[in-house]
Amino acid sequence: MGLLSNRVERSEIEAGDHVYVWRALHSYSHHGIYVGGNKVVHFTRKGEASEGINSSGSSSVSSDVLSTCPTFPDCGFHQPNSGVFLSCLDCFLYNGCLYRFVYGVPTSVFLAKVRGGTCTTAVSDVPEAVINRAMYLLQNGFGNYNVFENNCEDFALYCKTGLLTLEELGIGRSGQASSVLGVPLAAFCSLPLRLLGVSGPVGMATVSTGMYCVSRYMTDIGIRKDIVKVPVEDLAANLGWQSSTEERAPRKGYDGGEGVKDQVKSTAQVCSSSMLKKTVSSQFPKYGIKDQFEVTYYFFHWKKGTPFAEDQGIYNNLTWWEQIDNGKQLTRNRKFLAVVPVVLYLIASHTTDYQHPMLFLNTLAVAILVVAKFPNMHKVRIFGING
Repeated sequence: MGLLSNRVERSEIEAGDHVYVWRALHSYSHHGIYVGGNKVVHFTRKGEASEGINSSGSSSVSSDVLSTCPTFPDCGFHQPNSGVFLSCLDCFLYNGCLYRFVYGVPTSVFLAKVRGGTCTTAVSDVPEAVINRAMYLLQNGFGNYNVFENNCEDFALYCKTGLLTLEELGIGRSGQASSVLGVPLAAFCSLPLRLLGVSGPVGMATVSTGMYCVSRYMTDIGIRKDIVKVPVEDLAANLGWQSSTEERAPRKGYDGGEGVKDQVKSTAQVCSSSMLKKTVSSQFPKYGIKDQFEVTYYFFHWKKGTPFAEDQGIYNNLTWWEQIDNGKQLTRNRKFLAVVPVVLYLIASHTTDYQHPMLFLNTLAVAILVVAKFPNMHKVRIFGING
């Protein structure tokens, strides 16, 4: 397995393998499940099979290729209003190279990977179960496509493991999505470390890379706590695609017996219980940054002066933050107080699984708090606010 990806020859792949192909100069990859017979089941946007490789990160096969495939007449098969397609391997690759996604990798190997979306610490199910999920979803669909929450890699990961996230919002299981969000997050969170003496481009690059790898690891389905095993027959009900399991028409190969119904009921109960615990436990960190922002910003960066009368008014125009250590910069007190909001931000974001809109609000709040503490901002009044 290479550092960037795991390229293989066609003769090396087997039915049930998770395969992918890089698009647009390795800017993103498109994923699918090889089901044998030179066929791949993959997920893309509904109704966009005629647009080829689109700019949103969803890769699909052009209508010309689908309609004129000389080898397989059923290439391009899909159900109406479904984004799950059956394509031949040639159309799926679209002149690209073939790569195989790796499961069950050690933590050290996962952290060493430069790009997300190439491996996971989670263990794959047997090929028969993988193919069964892929073919079932080909007939029933995989919901609405979303670049960050429900994309082609999420589809392939579910087919291989049967794992789903409990949260309706936030990052899905895709390693590519966590990488896209991890790069700016690591760069932003490493800025306050300059206050701790980490300087120079090499030091900052090392710290940023480490934080990027850790953020990827924290969102991997192999270690996440908001993951549950969901039978493919019960997938639509768990994701809210249908109002209830009773409204779903029986499909060929679907066992509607009491055993399956009991399993579906048990899975729904596990999901409801886990989501309730998750909601209760996440309320404090979810709003921790918001509360900390209000208190910290008011007392440190808005309130001016001092309650002591003997200062003769020399601090009337200075905020409490500017008065710390008599205005001396980069002291231990200032370094500690600058790192605290970043630590709380990371805890809140991870605990709530990077949900929207709290992720945006928390990011905005911690950015204001951290930037206001930079030495370059000492006694600076932007646009004369609080002057």
